[in-house]
Amino acid sequence: MMAHPSFYLPPEILRMIIEFLSGDDITNSISGTIDYENTISSYAAVSKTWQNIVESISFRCITLTPESLPLARTIITPSRQYYLRKIDLHIVLPDYKDNRIRRDVVVDDNEDGDTDVETLDDQIRNQAVLDDFVRSFFNDILSTWNIQDICEDGIGLNIRIYSRSDDGYTTHVLAESEDPLWSGSERFQDSFLSVPRTLLPVPFISGLSIGDDISTRNLSGEGYSSLLRALPNVIRVDVWAHEKQYANQNHRNAYIELVRSLGPSVTSLLCHIDDIDQDQPPEWWHIDSLQTIQDMTVNGRDTLSESLHVLSYQLISLDVCGVFSPSLFWPQNTSTDSGTPFWPNLEILEVALHYVLPGGIWLFQKCRDEWNVDPFTGVAHFHWEANEDALNMLHAAVVRAVTKMPKIASLTIQCNLSPGFSHHFRLTVTKKRIAKAIWTSSPAYEPPRQVLDLWKMIAWHRSLYFNFVVKAPDES
Repeated sequence: MMAHPSFYLPPEILRMIIEFLSGDDITNSISGTIDYENTISSYAAVSKTWQNIVESISFRCITLTPESLPLARTIITPSRQYYLRKIDLHIVLPDYKDNRIRRDVVVDDNEDGDTDVETLDDQIRNQAVLDDFVRSFFNDILSTWNIQDICEDGIGLNIRIYSRSDDGYTTHVLAESEDPLWSGSERFQDSFLSVPRTLLPVPFISGLSIGDDISTRNLSGEGYSSLLRALPNVIRVDVWAHEKQYANQNHRNAYIELVRSLGPSVTSLLCHIDDIDQDQPPEWWHIDSLQTIQDMTVNGRDTLSESLHVLSYQLISLDVCGVFSPSLFWPQNTSTDSGTPFWPNLEILEVALHYVLPGGIWLFQKCRDEWNVDPFTGVAHFHWEANEDALNMLHAAVVRAVTKMPKIASLTIQCNLSPGFSHHFRLTVTKKRIAKAIWTSSPAYEPPRQVLDLWKMIAWHRSLYFNFVVKAPDES
């Protein structure tokens, strides 16, 4: 009997055929129960060859929830573990039982000043669910896998913590909302979840992502530490949070603990922390608020920026968003001749700043009391100008740092306030030793001569063809 023609096709062609037949249904095969008749898994019954190809596709990225964890113990065999590249761990917390109000909190959208927040019972219940799930996932599943069965590049672990009753979520899937950054976060923004200290180490997790770009639950500093202790070989770490952290210093302390817990294996860090609502420009606030932003420093020192600065010595890529000081780039009271700091491998540095520094200094300031009414929108604005002292201090720290970054290829600093308020700096260095530095700012800002002289010194020492550009935002 002649074999079916498909058996003679190269595996690469068969894989393309199977991916085409499966359409978009090629990932997240474990999400409770598996419907073999309506998924890519149905093609595995064609032959042993088809089965291997199907499993290499369907087990490349899987989603695990509390409901699917028992199934994962049996279905992820050693042969399938090799195909794994990413695990999405959805820690689904219980729904809220009622809308009891624990305390009064001022919320912009609520005239009464009341908001529904988690009760102590909610927090205890959520912590118990997280403990059971994470402990079972690490100690009963991951710790039983043999590192020899895992792909050489390791497995990425994405952790999402949410409740089905959170705004912006439907069942296990994130849903879009009109205001995704703040969907339901007021309810739990003062709650911190921990992670069991008894997690067994897992050496084959190479990437860790916590949270997402929509909304997330908060881990405590101890929670981050416990989780990272169980991942001794993690290389890339992504952390997303969207919280008004200036209202609670505990939030900032949690990320300080996170940064200090990152081991020497980490070479790439993304840490997006929305400390202040960036969609609200200063002129919308009562002018007194410009002097009353909470000081985020400790004895005049910005501990979070300093911790990130020290960590960045070991990194290849750093991408951060939040309220940071110039000490992120260069420590206080240190000259460029000291021999330290030094970034031997840093190639990419992306920094999104807010328009206020941790000590309460604004990057832009009101220059006079008159209002300027936009003729097109009718919106009234104060007249604003760049705070040259603050921006000069920032850019002096940046250029000093670049003198110690021999491999830097891309450096971006951006501060987006609102239409008409922005400050961008972009440095690119090509392999052909062509460099370009662009400052774009509104209100207008020009770097001082001392900063430009340092950039010229860098160009001379590294034999770069350097181009400096200062332009308005509307210039091409």
